[in-house]
Amino acid sequence: MQQIDSNKRYEIGQIKKDSIDNPTTGEYVNNPQVLSGEQLLSYGITNWNEFFKASPPGFHVGKLYFVFQCRQNPDEPRKYITHGTISKVKAYSEAGLKDDFSNTITKIEAPHNIKFYKDQINELNSECRRLNSKIDSLQNELMNAKEKQLMAEQELSKHIGLNDAINQKEQEYINAIEKVQKEQQESSNKIMENLMMLAQQGLSIWMQTQQTKNQIPIQNAPAINDDYVNSLKEGDTVKIKNANGTVEDWTFKIVNDKKIIVSPSGKMKSF
Repeated sequence: MQQIDSNKRYEIGQIKKDSIDNPTTGEYVNNPQVLSGEQLLSYGITNWNEFFKASPPGFHVGKLYFVFQCRQNPDEPRKYITHGTISKVKAYSEAGLKDDFSNTITKIEAPHNIKFYKDQINELNSECRRLNSKIDSLQNELMNAKEKQLMAEQELSKHIGLNDAINQKEQEYINAIEKVQKEQQESSNKIMENLMMLAQQGLSIWMQTQQTKNQIPIQNAPAINDDYVNSLKEGDTVKIKNANGTVEDWTFKIVNDKKIIVSPSGKMKSF
């Protein structure tokens, strides 16, 4: 049987029936008694077997008790020591200890009983002070945590607002760039259209100039009728006699739906 350590304090109590299988987390039936190892040794109890055979006053014969080592931190799990059923309770009188007491009520006025209960009260008061101090410390930590949480939420809100403003500005810039690009494209298209019109006009004028400049008498050209012209395909060769009486190979082309022939030297003539 495990020996009682004089330097340790023990928590002894009854566990509710539905928690007996898991006593380290189970609930007590009533508040447990807290005894120091030194107290138990002073009662002549050196191990837990002796405790269950003849416990100090305050325990009940026939009841199942669980023993745990007192925790330094209330958040820690209980440290299980042992458990057992009380078979006797020691009685204290002015004459000293009596080991044969079982169901007889202890004399409250006995000096040893008074000392025992005073020790119990002192132990409980000390535990209450420790727990109150722990509660104060936890409350301070909780307040600090809440302050930090509030500051973090405010800072997060600022960042969210800033990010929203940045995103809005970015979208405005994107829309402005797209608008400018669209306007530039439309302007470029108009310019290209104007250039094409000018180019077509210039080509038409140039062709007319070349035709007038290099116009050859109709009698020098072969007899060309509509059927012949319609039968030509772009790139076909047309035999044309020039002013010198020499026959040249002119190339048939279609420019802006206008049918022309081009001489080897670049001269043009329209039908």
